[in-house]
Amino acid sequence: MNKIDTTLGMYQDRSGTIDTDQQNNDGQGSESEEEMCDTFFDLPEGDLIPDSPEYNVFKDYARVDARLIDMGWDTKPAKSVKYGKTDQSMLNHVRNGVFFLLQLNSVFREIGDPYSEDRLRDTVALFVSHDIHKLYDVSDRSKEFDIPLRDVEQIVETAHILDIAPNLTAEDHWCSARATHITDNSMTAHLTLNFGKNVRRVRVADAFASSESLSAACGVRTIRVFDDDPILRDYELRHHNLDDVKGILTNFINKTIADYLKDKGYKLLLIYDDGCVYIAPEGTGRVEPSNDVMEELSGRVIENIRKSHPIFSDPDLIKDNIQFIGNLGHYKILDKDFIYSGAERVVAATIRKGVADSFVEEKITPSMKKSIEKVNMVVEQELDETRQMVAISRIISTIAHTIVSKLTDDNPLEETCDNFAVSDTLKNTLLGIATTDPKLLTSGGKWEYSYAIANEYMYREVNGILFKNLDGKQAVEYMTNDILSKLKTHDAWSSIDDSEIDPVKLELIEYLCDTVSIDGSMSMLPESRMSDTFKEYSGSGKICTLCNRGTVRTKRSMEDSSMYYASFSNRVRIGKSKPEQLPMCAPCSMEMFLRKTGSRSSESGKLYIHLIPDYFHTPLSWELYKYIINKFSGDVGVQMSHLAKSVFRGRGSMEAYREWIEHITAPEKGRKMFESQMQQFGGSDGDGECGEQYGVIPVSFYKQEDNQTEFQFFGAFIALVVSAYTGMRCIVSELPVPTLRGRDFNEIVYFDSGNAQVKDLFGDAVKLSELDSRLTIASALIRLGYANAMKDSLFPKYLRAMRNKHLPGSYLLKSAIRNSENEAIARYYMDEAKYLDMNTGVSPNE
Repeated sequence: MNKIDTTLGMYQDRSGTIDTDQQNNDGQGSESEEEMCDTFFDLPEGDLIPDSPEYNVFKDYARVDARLIDMGWDTKPAKSVKYGKTDQSMLNHVRNGVFFLLQLNSVFREIGDPYSEDRLRDTVALFVSHDIHKLYDVSDRSKEFDIPLRDVEQIVETAHILDIAPNLTAEDHWCSARATHITDNSMTAHLTLNFGKNVRRVRVADAFASSESLSAACGVRTIRVFDDDPILRDYELRHHNLDDVKGILTNFINKTIADYLKDKGYKLLLIYDDGCVYIAPEGTGRVEPSNDVMEELSGRVIENIRKSHPIFSDPDLIKDNIQFIGNLGHYKILDKDFIYSGAERVVAATIRKGVADSFVEEKITPSMKKSIEKVNMVVEQELDETRQMVAISRIISTIAHTIVSKLTDDNPLEETCDNFAVSDTLKNTLLGIATTDPKLLTSGGKWEYSYAIANEYMYREVNGILFKNLDGKQAVEYMTNDILSKLKTHDAWSSIDDSEIDPVKLELIEYLCDTVSIDGSMSMLPESRMSDTFKEYSGSGKICTLCNRGTVRTKRSMEDSSMYYASFSNRVRIGKSKPEQLPMCAPCSMEMFLRKTGSRSSESGKLYIHLIPDYFHTPLSWELYKYIINKFSGDVGVQMSHLAKSVFRGRGSMEAYREWIEHITAPEKGRKMFESQMQQFGGSDGDGECGEQYGVIPVSFYKQEDNQTEFQFFGAFIALVVSAYTGMRCIVSELPVPTLRGRDFNEIVYFDSGNAQVKDLFGDAVKLSELDSRLTIASALIRLGYANAMKDSLFPKYLRAMRNKHLPGSYLLKSAIRNSENEAIARYYMDEAKYLDMNTGVSPNE
């Protein structure tokens, strides 16, 4: 028994971890509570009910979680590609089981028989220790569970697992490590009372924490352990599945369906990137995904998006996206502003934009002066030649073009005059001009009637003060209330947004019918209105650039995708020149717009890192991980050299992770190169109502590019760092929309596309067992590269050395010494050079 070859010895040199030569570790037991306060997870307020059993248990588990990191559980595999499984670390396996138990108990507090806090603590603590046997490297599998009580006692004391559930003893955890798994060689003969009481629920948590996909979570194993649990056997597992994963839009669809099914008696358990798993009391009616259901869901998705981000509801933020069209003399309002914000907020934002422009201290341009003088002569009035005059006329012209034209089929000029309450004299004059010489004030696409209307509006009295003399806040408040009160009298006002929403909703319904299944059933439209993909491919090419779907819209109404991102396409025909416009279907267009909303970078070249759950999220873990990722905002940067130094030292401790996050979110000294694309979607700077979505977390890498090789190398390095730090699996792609889902690959990192030299270094995928070595190689290369010269453009040369030199580390170190006057550089970078020589380069036999 004592001759078992164990990896526990690897912790001997780490402070606060296991020493297998000691039978007791009294120093660990005396550790002060203050030293335990540092945790990986920060718990955002409002994600758990304060003082609930789940909240109290999670707070205590969070401290244990940090200890597990210090013990190296984040690098030790619980499941691995080596054995045909999907990569999952010991730490993530524990986290998934703990989050599952908390979510399950939270659900049962609503619908069933929840565990008391003490019993919940017992099951969580026993689950944390149930896989201790995997810390041993055993050649003879029959001895896998032959674990000394002494070792288990040390582990639970070192990790402070006993702090979660004080009622349990080391012997209870010993039973959990030896008897949770029902196998031929597990030790099920001797069980303690506490373990025997809770083992069924621990096995349920283990089954779900081992479910790498939605189908596995609803498979035979989970159903069997459900039936073995005396409470759960009266409940059924349900699910919804998505056959396509885009990103933020998919997350909204996930959440919308989850809310819809909640109203039907389904209670959410697990969140996968392509669907959710639910629990429902036995006999609960199944939801049939009819066409009416899909129509309702599509409307709810759009409504949820409208509530998801401050920029959709705050006119002051909406106005910042409004652009002025110089040659036309009015503002440009996008169709999406009507879809996601609504006409009322668009009007308010337009007025705010115009009033803000009216206070610009600049002289009017010759073109503005010419237009005002022309209107002067036509209407025989003396118009103010000021910036304020021009700005108010822009408001009027914009509202006439984008609002009034949607409200009436009659004369828009007359309706605009009525809405702005101009005098009968001026109104008749303008209508007369429009009849006798219609092009006089509309030449070049302009609408110069607005100057005359604006001039009269500025000389209107408001509480004894001329409108032109009001301060900005007063002017905005008065004009907004005045104009909206008149616009709302139109019968068409209540449906003004529908003309923009309906085509998008129509296509979204088709998309949901094609991709959404509930409990294995799908909805089939009697007749599709989508364009035929084959005919469009051979004809006009009205096919989505990203997903190759048809569309219900005309080609003219399909926007140019390059307005959001760089030119990309996976369907351009051979022999066809590069198209100037790359159209998108409605779902992809929505996705790109949401990405643009949730990110701040305007760089065209990007590499996309799609972070997916390992293996799943619960509502709590989704919020926790999203809270972490939102630290990667547009206001922070990366200290690449310092980050590489920290990564080369290795991970496996909270101290290492503190250094990583410090160098990857440096607000002032770092270079801006990557960010979350979900900023303000319910993040740390959200307003509480945002973030109603579940699934994938998209991150973009947009570093200033010297060449494609160095750009993709650094992007791959950042992807590995983020994946290792968060414990989430990820797909790295040049396409904004991933071509894979989490269930389509088993490794922790998959490169969907990439530069040949970079793939030579990292491969097509990185396994969990390879992650640390790949990180160390990349960080050593960055260290030695910057020791030669602080030029990213030279990294293709360094990567070639990795491929062509027998001893690339020695080669790079020698070059660095030649380029430096500091003789100590040889000793300073010796470890990096040795590591590269031992782990990379050309074999002498090749």
